[in-house]
Amino acid sequence: MAPARARILAAVVALLSQSVRVQAQCSVSGTTTISNTAQASALSSCTTFSGSVAVATDVSGDLRFDVPKKITGDLVVDKNRVLTSLFIDDLGEIGGGFVLGDFPALSRFRLWSLTIVGTIDWHDLPKIGANETGWYDWWHVKNMSIVRTTIPSISAWQLDSLDNLEIMDNWGLYWVDLGVETISHLHIASNAPNLDALVERYNIPLRALYSIYYTSTYY
Repeated sequence: MAPARARILAAVVALLSQSVRVQAQCSVSGTTTISNTAQASALSSCTTFSGSVAVATDVSGDLRFDVPKKITGDLVVDKNRVLTSLFIDDLGEIGGGFVLGDFPALSRFRLWSLTIVGTIDWHDLPKIGANETGWYDWWHVKNMSIVRTTIPSISAWQLDSLDNLEIMDNWGLYWVDLGVETISHLHIASNAPNLDALVERYNIPLRALYSIYYTSTYY
């Protein structure tokens, strides 16, 4: 009996150790760096990942990001010269910022489930173009900055408030449709000449607005 109990105890200890290792993978004090799709898929076992996630700058080709439902820190995907496609299907919430930028080769991008994020910071995406649909289910974003991209449209009609909105130098952007009712800082400039961002907003009450900057407004 003693050997049997010893084997059972050893098995229990092994299972507990495995559980601890799995939990540890779902929580880091700093940033976890993803270098390939296999590493990204490994995070999908976590419902919530406590910490930040970054994609390595030398990842090339296509990256399918089967991330957890929630990342408490930041998601940083930038300064990559060779990544051409990025698919993020299941991520619903980012507690910090989502940085996507400095991608000269990125031409395909899919983001289906994200609804809550502290900051959207997208910049320097010269090839994303018509392959990006522009439809998002965001309904809680504090700050949004989309600068120097070829995204053709931005539509998030469930989004009702923003602290800061910056949309600048997006050469192909012809349509912006946000359901925002309150905003503190607004800066829209130097986008496509046919951008109708505020044409239908014929009555815009401005209350306690710290700053506003908008060019090429039609009257």
